[in-house]
Amino acid sequence: MRDKKIIFFGAVGAGKTTAINTISEGKCINTEANASDSTSIQKKTTTVAMDYGYVTSSTNQRIHCYGTPGQERFQFMWEIITSNLASDYSGEILFLDNNRKYPQHDLHFYTKKFRHLIDDKPLIIAVTKSDIKPNPSISEYRGWLHELGIQAPIYFIDARKKEDILFLLEELLPDQAQVINEMNSVSVIEDELNLDEVIQYSEHKVEFSDKVLNKISHLEGVVGIALITSEGKLGHSTLDTEFLIELLEFLTSSPSTLEDQNKSDHVLSIELALEENYHFVINFFDDVVLATLCTKHLTIAALKQQIENIIQW
Repeated sequence: MRDKKIIFFGAVGAGKTTAINTISEGKCINTEANASDSTSIQKKTTTVAMDYGYVTSSTNQRIHCYGTPGQERFQFMWEIITSNLASDYSGEILFLDNNRKYPQHDLHFYTKKFRHLIDDKPLIIAVTKSDIKPNPSISEYRGWLHELGIQAPIYFIDARKKEDILFLLEELLPDQAQVINEMNSVSVIEDELNLDEVIQYSEHKVEFSDKVLNKISHLEGVVGIALITSEGKLGHSTLDTEFLIELLEFLTSSPSTLEDQNKSDHVLSIELALEENYHFVINFFDDVVLATLCTKHLTIAALKQQIENIIQW
């Protein structure tokens, strides 16, 4: 089984070096030097060549993480890393610092400079320091990405927390076994999905078309789905009869849940645990219920992000 390579790129001080140091099992390679220009306002040192570390998955596959310098004057290393050291990379993570003065500018700059990577392999946006400065929000980042024509999930994370970085790697490499088995302490933040925010940057009203439902049905870890109207009518289902009956019994025994959702502007997500290795993730929208039967390893947070991305685009 071939090792995987992930490229970490983005703004100075956004957490690339910290993230690699946080997860690396061996001694990291860091090329930090004292910052002598305006960068010193953000951090005392800056990466001048690259950062490198690795982590091993539960299947003993090694995941190599390469961090690029944030400053444009060291962009010769961008080419060396992306075209030589990690030319067979599997995906990339763009780190952005929410506490910087113009994070939108950073998003535009780095997606432009690394566009050849973004167009070729999966991308995740990791926004740090939202605990210091909560805005821009995830919704604003979604809008900026839409303007750039880029599709990528966005997470607010803490680069100092191992669980957060491992979560990103697992999301980027869905075809691999989980890097860790338990993620109870993950601090990844996803804002509650507001329907108005989802369609704010879309030309069309969000609706569960056959195409959207088909995409959701084929997500990794999804066994089947069912779409049910507020009147309790079955609009679409790929569930086996036994699972469908269990779902309907739960919904009919919990009418207050749907009534509460109708009073809210947010999408409510709940989990219905089942026997064996499955669980339902049930999303209550304003007029429909989307129930997704999943294997145990697919978390509510991960599924919700994927569904949101499908709806958004």
